[in-house]
Amino acid sequence: MQHPIEHRAVLGPTLFEFTGDNGLVAPLISGTDAVRVNFDFTGLPPSQSLVTSFGTGPHQHFSGAWSDVRNALFTGGDMSTRTFEVEGQPVLLAMHGAWSFPASEIVSEIQKILSAERNLWNDTAIPFYAIVIAPYENTVSGGGGSSFTNIFNLFLADKQTPTAETASLIAHEAFHHWNPGGLGTVEETEQIAWFSEGFTSFYQDTVIERAGIIAPAGYLNRLNVTIKDYLLSPRLRASNADLGRMSPSDRFAQQEPYLRGAMIALWLSSEIDRQSSGQHTLTDLLLALRDERSKPLTADRIFTTVGRFVDGPTVARMRAFALDGVPVPVSPGSLGACVAFNDRPAWTFDLGFDTASLRPSGVVQGVRQGSNAYQAGVRDGQLLGGFSLWNGNAEREVTLTLREGDGRRERLSFLPRGKMVTIPHAEQIPGCRKGPRIPQ
Repeated sequence: MQHPIEHRAVLGPTLFEFTGDNGLVAPLISGTDAVRVNFDFTGLPPSQSLVTSFGTGPHQHFSGAWSDVRNALFTGGDMSTRTFEVEGQPVLLAMHGAWSFPASEIVSEIQKILSAERNLWNDTAIPFYAIVIAPYENTVSGGGGSSFTNIFNLFLADKQTPTAETASLIAHEAFHHWNPGGLGTVEETEQIAWFSEGFTSFYQDTVIERAGIIAPAGYLNRLNVTIKDYLLSPRLRASNADLGRMSPSDRFAQQEPYLRGAMIALWLSSEIDRQSSGQHTLTDLLLALRDERSKPLTADRIFTTVGRFVDGPTVARMRAFALDGVPVPVSPGSLGACVAFNDRPAWTFDLGFDTASLRPSGVVQGVRQGSNAYQAGVRDGQLLGGFSLWNGNAEREVTLTLREGDGRRERLSFLPRGKMVTIPHAEQIPGCRKGPRIPQ
């Protein structure tokens, strides 16, 4: 698999992978329509394995909503498979390629994560579930994933070993089985991405802390990254509608719903706890949404359900955070009496010229005098032969490879720093015996 085209259909002699959306030919059917579908895989070589959203055998059947077929994954080829149990139910792990770690190592983490999530949702009787791991080729770090009906895909660098980041990614993709998978049909994905992706991003690290994979201090470290990325995002104040209209290549626009939703969840968790005098939690909100999963999952339905747990003005503030781009505050007591939010200095990210220039054979445009890029020698009209950057990270150098007319190449490096600002940083109060109150 190659990033960022890992989600395209792949049909090869030793590997095939496609989804209902990109691999099946079907008449126009509404996603909510009930269907019965039969699949016949008897033509596959007997030496190759098969895993789909509906099973592993040569003859598979499904009855249910057409949207579940469109969101199905079908994969097979030369891959290893093993089955293990979570809360007494079978889970299948399929692994494409060769890895530098034993399958048992990642199985142990998957068991802990799925067990924690299934207990959180009070949903342990899941008769079939699968995880498919495939490698990014010729890379040493990084990962990604996608959730499908009864299965999720995990992409890891082919030379990578499991880390806390891997566990967090597994928790994120597995959580999608319920959010939004178990909360109702989603007709406009972009309109509720702040909830489906953002609340899931919030829970992924609470889950791995609950599962014992990271310590409470590790949870605070990961939360601080989220807070920093959110407050320094160039799309912080963009409306939800504007985010949906921005280019898929705009990394900041694509990341904003994840960050915004996670910050809303942190804030709302504290509000629910405060207004209910500790009688309700954020998870109670999710369970209430699941109880009415026969209804489509829309922003209005989410806000209406939130109104059962907090007062009207709080719902109105949440709506402004999610839809209008009003910045979400960090509540001082949201992590308990033993965690303080202290201001720390941080640099904003500023590339110093138009990001649209960053494309193959691009031409540098919009260089701002006084920027670090300008100080390093970057000028309008220069031809890009390549670039390396950690988009959004002002502490990692940007390197530009410039093409000269005579074929020579020149490299320029600089730190993409803009203004210095202060942001809240969660810290354990010295001498305080209790750890952080991890939202549940």
